[in-house]
Amino acid sequence: PTLIERAVDNLVRNALRFNPEGQPIEISAQREQDKIVLSVRDHGPGAAPEHLAQLGEPFFRAPGQEAAGHGLGLAIARKAAERHGGSLVLENHPQGGFVARLELPENIAAN
Repeated sequence: PTLIERAVDNLVRNALRFNPEGQPIEISAQREQDKIVLSVRDHGPGAAPEHLAQLGEPFFRAPGQEAAGHGLGLAIARKAAERHGGSLVLENHPQGGFVARLELPENIAAN
């Protein structure tokens, strides 16, 4: 549970870092088939499509990024999801912004 808490904390901090002032950050939790999906969306610039696959790698920071950080938040979230049998899905939202989805098995308490 502590790892999942850190993962969610990192996703929210990341959204706060890139979200424009005055725009909402959307956080949701829902059951999708046999998964629990925690989603955090900001309304920032998103990420270049060619960098999406690398964003969860330790110490990777997209070129030209000026926000503070060391490139560990998404890597920590990804490892936490994987340790619980889940995954971290990172994508740009079709209407702008960035979405991080923490997908976990619904029986996470048993893991």
